[in-house]
Amino acid sequence: MQKSLTMLILAILAYIPLWSASLTVVHPNGDEELLLGMAAPITWKADGVNQKIKLLLVRSGGAIVGTIASDLDAGSQSYVWSAGHYQGGIAAAGSNYKVRIKAIGDTLQDESDTAFTLFAGSPSPQLGDLAHTIKLNKKPILQNAELFSPIIITSPQANNVYTAGKPMPISWNKDFGFTSAIRMYLLDDQGAELEQKYPLANSGSYDGWTPDLKYTWPGRKFRIKLEAVNPVNHNVSSGQSGLFSIAPPPVLKKVTRTIARNGTTATTQTRQYQDEGTADCLSASHPLPGRVPGAPEIKVGHHVASGRHGECDWYEAYYFQGCVTFDLDEIKGKEIIEAKLLVSLTEFLEQGPQGTLATNEECDSNCDVYVKDSDFPGGLLTSFSIFSVAGKKSLDVTRAVQHWAGNNPNQGLLFRARLDHSNYSESICLKYYGTMFLTVKYIDYE
Repeated sequence: MQKSLTMLILAILAYIPLWSASLTVVHPNGDEELLLGMAAPITWKADGVNQKIKLLLVRSGGAIVGTIASDLDAGSQSYVWSAGHYQGGIAAAGSNYKVRIKAIGDTLQDESDTAFTLFAGSPSPQLGDLAHTIKLNKKPILQNAELFSPIIITSPQANNVYTAGKPMPISWNKDFGFTSAIRMYLLDDQGAELEQKYPLANSGSYDGWTPDLKYTWPGRKFRIKLEAVNPVNHNVSSGQSGLFSIAPPPVLKKVTRTIARNGTTATTQTRQYQDEGTADCLSASHPLPGRVPGAPEIKVGHHVASGRHGECDWYEAYYFQGCVTFDLDEIKGKEIIEAKLLVSLTEFLEQGPQGTLATNEECDSNCDVYVKDSDFPGGLLTSFSIFSVAGKKSLDVTRAVQHWAGNNPNQGLLFRARLDHSNYSESICLKYYGTMFLTVKYIDYE
């Protein structure tokens, strides 16, 4: 006897749901009169349902007429139905139809409490105002005017989470039968109005609404409702989104990052030359103005020489300056806190003017660095000196990198000697700079 009782209890428990999932048809729920082909919403309530659902058109006796739609998100809780249409056909006019909602792959389902009518042509005078004849057995449904011209909201989507402080995209079908301004409502999950915006252009999308932090309470859910009034007959077109949540923005942590870049270098030169134009000048030999700089180098300074060849007196002067550029697109808009450029002296050639000391200004070891952007304040960025080959210098170029990070043109740095014209002959002051290694520290968030 005890064993039989235990088996009976287990059998009963097998039919008790292990979770509180439920599906409930809200509309049409019975006694409605729907015009065949009319746009009419099917709405339902879904609690704890994770499966996809399908909608069926059935007879009040249970016979299935056809599938209205399948593979729908349960959380969307609404579907715009062309009344009477199902996959593969159109139902005949009659008064014994119901809508059944069923979870795919599960026994969970519900259907209209009582039958509704599908009719062709105009409704009967007694049922002319559907808003007063629809039985509200489970919960209030949309008003009659809304049934005839729904707005289909495609964003926000049911079950999505949107971020407070960030514009939320709202989109809908703008072709719903007439042109009119849109009124937007923010509703809570009980249908209470929290905010509204009007007028919005019927463009099909709007991104001018930003959820407030006050809507980020745990467990709160919301809907967007859109509404438009037909200027001809004053009917209302309306639609609601599925339930969504609003979350607070992520907490941003300030961190310091460093990037390193090798500069791309280029050297330019100007040349001044004069002679007497004699045949001896054509065969005169001239000393080379130093070697050509290698790929990682720039050449800065001057080389001036003169001489006599037979009946020819000649004079030749070269002036060099270098440019270094960096690809820094990734730091645009960043908060730069430090930028250092490592420079090394790879070779130094000097020769003082005849009859002067080597410390003459023509052998000045200083090098000026300019920002190659006319909008940079002052132009000159910094100056430096390196006195021995293989010596290094760390240059503070923070102001230049901050300038580039502010979306200003980045044409690089110009290195030039202070002397731009020699007053003497036989004067050489050539410097080859290499390395050109830039490190940038900036603020980022994660």
